[in-house]
Amino acid sequence: MWWIAGRAPEWETHPLVFDCRDAAREAALVKSVATGGRPLILTAFTGRTSPFKQKDDLLCELKDKFPNQAIVDISAIQAERVYDLLGLFDSATMLISADTMHLHLSRASKVPVIALARDYPSNWNGTPPQTRFKFYCRYGEYPAKKQELLATMDKILCPPSRP
Repeated sequence: MWWIAGRAPEWETHPLVFDCRDAAREAALVKSVATGGRPLILTAFTGRTSPFKQKDDLLCELKDKFPNQAIVDISAIQAERVYDLLGLFDSATMLISADTMHLHLSRASKVPVIALARDYPSNWNGTPPQTRFKFYCRYGEYPAKKQELLATMDKILCPPSRP
């Protein structure tokens, strides 16, 4: 629609802002997902319309590669307001999301995002690439790009130190 309106270059320039955020509700939600002080990786793979079928494989890889991280599936979390999830996003080290509401909501946060986009029945049906994504791949590309995805996660969680 941005392209049809002649505004495609502006698509990523407008921020997503929620001006009625409630710090107390957000803090309560973060506390309910207590991780014992371990850094938090959020995942959202089970959307109603676009579930990520290789989620078990990716979760297994995450648990093996990042044992010191708390990996939390936020797909089933019920917040009072959907934007209360932004408190979780802001406290996390990373969000790995399939083509769900969580992926779209992440635009209102600074959390690093790994985006897995739907590609059926055609690429037209999935979230398009965005510069804010640290990594982006279509569902069908996952097997071929899995090592690249894991390397990107490693860079996010363990950035090289500066001398």
